Amino acid sequence: MSHQLELEKLDPLIYDHVISEERVDPLKILFADDTPRNIDAANQRGWALCIHHVSVRDTVAKIERLVDNQVGYERPFVCSPFSGNR
Repeated sequence: MSHQLELEKLDPLIYDHVISEERVDPLKILFADDTPRNIDAANQRGWALCIHHVSVRDTVAKIERLVDNQVGYERPFVCSPFSGNR
C-alpha cells in the first residue's frame, strides 16, 4: 500500500490515511512489518497492535495470541491491508 500512496512507512501521513480511509480506531488495527522503525512509526501514531515479523511461524503465533485476547470484545481489531510487536 505504501508504494500505491507514494509514501514511506516512516511518513506519519500513511498511518493517518489508513485510519481515515478505514474509519477505524488505531487501537484496533493489526500491523505487521519486518522493519522495527516502521513499527515504531506506527506506534507513534497510536497503533497499539504491532507485530515485528521475523518468521511466518513467529508472526502467526503472535497473531493467534492477539486473537485469543480479543475474544469477547464488541469490535475485534481490524487487519490493515499493508504491512508491523511491542
